[in-house]
Amino acid sequence: MRNLVSSDGSRVGEFNFNYAIGNSADQAPDRLGAGDGAEVVFHDQTGSDERVRGVFYQGPGYHTYVQSVSLINMFNDDRTEFIRRILEALYNPSVHAEPASMDFGVLAVNDSEERILTVSNQGDSDLTISDISVSGFGFSGDYAGGDVVLEPDSTYELTVTFHPTFTAQFTGWAVITSDDVYDPTLQIYLQGTGGNYPAIVVTPDTVDFGENVVFCGVNSPVTISNSGNDDLVISNVLITGDYFSSDFSDNVTIEPDSSHDLAVTFLPETAGEHAGTLTIVSNDPDDGEVDVHLMGSAIGGEISHVGSYDTPGTANDVYVLGDYAYVADGASGLCIIDVSNPAAPSPVGACDTDGWAHGVFVSGDYAYIGDWWNGLVVIDVSDPFNPVEVGHLDTPGNSRNLELIGNLVYLGDCTFGGFRTIDVSDPENPVELDF
Repeated sequence: MRNLVSSDGSRVGEFNFNYAIGNSADQAPDRLGAGDGAEVVFHDQTGSDERVRGVFYQGPGYHTYVQSVSLINMFNDDRTEFIRRILEALYNPSVHAEPASMDFGVLAVNDSEERILTVSNQGDSDLTISDISVSGFGFSGDYAGGDVVLEPDSTYELTVTFHPTFTAQFTGWAVITSDDVYDPTLQIYLQGTGGNYPAIVVTPDTVDFGENVVFCGVNSPVTISNSGNDDLVISNVLITGDYFSSDFSDNVTIEPDSSHDLAVTFLPETAGEHAGTLTIVSNDPDDGEVDVHLMGSAIGGEISHVGSYDTPGTANDVYVLGDYAYVADGASGLCIIDVSNPAAPSPVGACDTDGWAHGVFVSGDYAYIGDWWNGLVVIDVSDPFNPVEVGHLDTPGNSRNLELIGNLVYLGDCTFGGFRTIDVSDPENPVELDF
């Protein structure tokens, strides 16, 4: 489209050219569409259906010819002036800007946002931009001064920045001064609002838990930050997809320039690929709901009941070695179960203790029992059918869980005893190291 003006210089509308090849160019035009010409279609500013049609030709010995022209009165009934104006508009530079206006919306006070204004030359000769000014409080541009020359169909990008420093509505103008005959000062309207509001930032936007084992959970944090200038309130966290969960329980308030880590858990119950979506709901006016993609896979089959044995006491701890399971069985002491057939476990031996068997660790021929108020008990299990107590060490607390590394037992002796280290290089005579 080209701008078209009347004799007094006022803009009256737009027109375009539809080039049509008629007879060969060496023939004198004699009718509409003959020779190399163009159809001129004019639309007035009101968008009505009134149109001007004409044909013009150029070439050696040719004369401009116009046929079926109406509304020439806008040019004082001067058809030559009408054609001159059309040709001038066609072959002159023509400045355009995209977008035609800029609305930055609501921006937090003291934040900045940049937008690109693309200036183009849609004419048929070079366009010279001699100045670009950006006015209005809070608005600025990166024009460095000097002439900018745009060839036909080329562009220039201007970065317009909005930076509100207080709460208000702001307006301004970007004005492009050029040698476009009909638009020497092209104006682009600017607007934006400065306000106090939170701005949510969520990282990462995708959580990949990788490959896991069925019924083995894994956690990963999602960080929620507030880059705004008012409190960010997380009012809800929604999750779709099986086996994903989070530790969100109630509203979370995040102050400006602060963050909160949300723990997300993947606990698959079936093998295969799994996916879901975590949706964070907040009072951010622009991003009230932010989605995080969740994914993970699991290997392993369904867990099912194979076999069981009801011990006479309270099974507090178990240690499996070879074909035997050694159970710390509370008031019943140590219970040894043959598990060579998992579907039919059966007891083979037992050794009652004077305390309450709470923890068990087996190494070689010996089982080490955390026997609650009775301290540490050492049992010879070289014959699983006839286990025999061979060593004992009283402790000040209540002996519970324990671990054997080398010749040392590390014992949790709760209530009064704390952490104990016991030398069992002689299993029949355990000795506590200096505490």
